[in-house]
Amino acid sequence: MAAPATFISTLTEIGNLALEDVGEAVKDFLTNPVFDDNTGLIPAVVQRHMYVVIREAQTDYTWDALLKPVMLTLPTDLTDDESSLWGYSYELPDDFLRPTWDESFDYEIENGLLYCNIGETIRIKYHRYSIDPTEWPSTLLAVVRGKLGIAICLPVTENDKKLAQLMNIFNQLVLPSAQRVDAYAKKSPNSRRKRQNYSRTRGRRRYGVDDRRSY
Repeated sequence: MAAPATFISTLTEIGNLALEDVGEAVKDFLTNPVFDDNTGLIPAVVQRHMYVVIREAQTDYTWDALLKPVMLTLPTDLTDDESSLWGYSYELPDDFLRPTWDESFDYEIENGLLYCNIGETIRIKYHRYSIDPTEWPSTLLAVVRGKLGIAICLPVTENDKKLAQLMNIFNQLVLPSAQRVDAYAKKSPNSRRKRQNYSRTRGRRRYGVDDRRSY
């Protein structure tokens, strides 16, 4: 399904939303749709902070939309290296941000490599880094926008009062709302009645409508 025309799709759009939040006039907004090609003092401030803010936002909290499985192949054999504590190393993907720890085998991650004692293809799941807003949920968009506004506020406006206002809105409204919405999507039935209804539904699907079991 095509995204609506008003959907945020570029870093330039996010930068302009943050500039709007700090009170900048439209005439000072970023105009080039290619984010890094915008020129001028204000665009330079936005560019300096944008990628830092994105990485912080994606590192500090788990966003389901950025979870990704990968098959790691072609390991480097370290079994003859007496200085190595591990038998093999695998190169991690370029967009690797942090792992979702897998307890099915022992491993260590360092300098873009995964070390373990398995010398065959392995599958892991990880948190990836993304600078494509079309891949982000609305909650992540809101967090990046809020954090960017805070980061650029003083360099652009030199207004301490505005900074305090933005920080209050972010900490009291934006971040709690984003975390609440994201956490809600992970919930499973947690009351006795809901668990029973969920089990009955699954049971009927498994055994059929003519099943005579006592639920």
